[in-house]
Amino acid sequence: MRKHFSFGLGITLAAASLFLAAPANAAVANEASPANPQTAHGCTTNDDDSKTSCIDVEGHKLTVDRVTADEYYGGGGHHCATPRLYANGSLFATGPKRCATFSVQWTFPINEGFSNHTQLCTSWSDEPGLRPCETVHD
Repeated sequence: MRKHFSFGLGITLAAASLFLAAPANAAVANEASPANPQTAHGCTTNDDDSKTSCIDVEGHKLTVDRVTADEYYGGGGHHCATPRLYANGSLFATGPKRCATFSVQWTFPINEGFSNHTQLCTSWSDEPGLRPCETVHD
């Protein structure tokens, strides 16, 4: 059984607002200005707790500025993997292969508007079943 946990703020922005969903018990920010983007963050851990994959989404209104994918290795060791970004289950972008000892990270520069209730997810090629997600909605 995969474990999912989410941190941070839901995103509520001015006017035709964007809301990147967080769990019901998460704090919700009041309206944000362009100088103060909102973020959402979630993680999923594999069955033996050896890897955790996380997503961070930052944006304004229905526009997502960037999505960051992280993967953490509990046992250390040298690992290489390729990050992937999905929008509503379809591959949206692929980043370059990343190699490191304890964790890898890649930020996808998006700067694009999404439809209401679009689900954004990330994964890494070495553990494609770990897909943390956040939902963009107004």
